[in-house]
Amino acid sequence: MRGLGLKTGIILCAVLLALALGTSAALAYFSDYEPAQGQVTLNLQGETTIDEGTDPKEKNVVIKNTGGENDAAVVVRVAVFGPEEYTQVTVPDAWVDGGDGWYYYKGILNPGEDTGTAIVAKIANKDGSDLTKEQIAELGDSFQVTVVHEAEIATYTQKDGKNVLVNPDGWNLPVDQITVE
Repeated sequence: MRGLGLKTGIILCAVLLALALGTSAALAYFSDYEPAQGQVTLNLQGETTIDEGTDPKEKNVVIKNTGGENDAAVVVRVAVFGPEEYTQVTVPDAWVDGGDGWYYYKGILNPGEDTGTAIVAKIANKDGSDLTKEQIAELGDSFQVTVVHEAEIATYTQKDGKNVLVNPDGWNLPVDQITVE
């Protein structure tokens, strides 16, 4: 401390000591915790399952909202993938082709409810006949139908004093065809 002077050295040591003590107190404060009491699990999601059968060449698709009574109602959509020239999709009246590669269920699934009627997707010729062995060999690994489904929580808005279903972002759900109670 020769070049600084005695007073400056004492002040510098006091400042360093204050910083060291203040930092350790702050670190002790931030490392302490207390567990919360009275925790509540909040689940707003509707849980859906898909039943499509076990045949890789034909799927009978039914979606079910398996959520509990406190879970949300949902809207659902399904996409079907298979060999383009051989995949036939039969859509019942309860469903609509959105024109975007998805089929939309024209209803709201409350917990415990399912779509009831099934979308049928199968691999067959355009006339409905089974494929020949040569066609099956040509298809190779793509000789199957794959089904993907998505669900969104049903949300509503008010229009003219009535609840109206809101179309989820990116969906072509025909909300005007769905009755809201």
